[in-house]
Amino acid sequence: MRSAYLDDADPDALSHAVRGVLEARGALVTEHRHSRVLFSGFRPHPMSWSRQGYVGIYQALGEREAEVRLLVRARWPWRILWTVCIVNVVVLLGAIFTNPPGTTWSTLAILCGLALIVGTVLYVGTLKSVREDERALMGDFEAEFGKIPDVDVETDEARELRELEAELEGEITRRRIVQDRPPREKGRRFGLRPGRKEAAAAEEESPDARRERLLARKAELEARLREKQAAPEEETSP
Repeated sequence: MRSAYLDDADPDALSHAVRGVLEARGALVTEHRHSRVLFSGFRPHPMSWSRQGYVGIYQALGEREAEVRLLVRARWPWRILWTVCIVNVVVLLGAIFTNPPGTTWSTLAILCGLALIVGTVLYVGTLKSVREDERALMGDFEAEFGKIPDVDVETDEARELRELEAELEGEITRRRIVQDRPPREKGRRFGLRPGRKEAAAAEEESPDARRERLLARKAELEARLREKQAAPEEETSP
């Protein structure tokens, strides 16, 4: 699933922009509302499975910020997997109520297991290409949203990077406050035993490890954003 965040947007304008992009890409819009758009028949490549998907437009009551979520699936592999799961459940319940001989149990288990494995492999094999199609389609949505007046688009990577920077700043401030705090007296006070708070604090992530983890995640997001910004330049270069 891909997400985009818009600071000041009208859901109706966003849904119409989404529909325009989908129809331009050859998809069939099966449902169009201000809060969601359903589509099918999207085929980004001639030899690929047909795609179906969902675009949700979420806006809290009384707020102007909106979130657009995109979910794309390979249509027939997804349906085959769900059908196999439902058939397996029905066969299992039927076998429990009828109590067939042991050979029938073994045959049903083998057939249902093989069908589930085939359906899972078929669906999992489409995940990589579907994620690429999601990324490309969300890029088209963001470009179309940018044409709407007074609307600023923020990708999910940029939002996560901003939240990480705020978390890092808060972590630095917290550590500065802890360092400036006067040391506490060691030993027991008021006859209380050292207990759960001390044990929980010992099990928590250390400040240095937390800072290193946040910095690593920030560097990863910055690299991903640089690659995303460099991709359009490479496509437009002769």
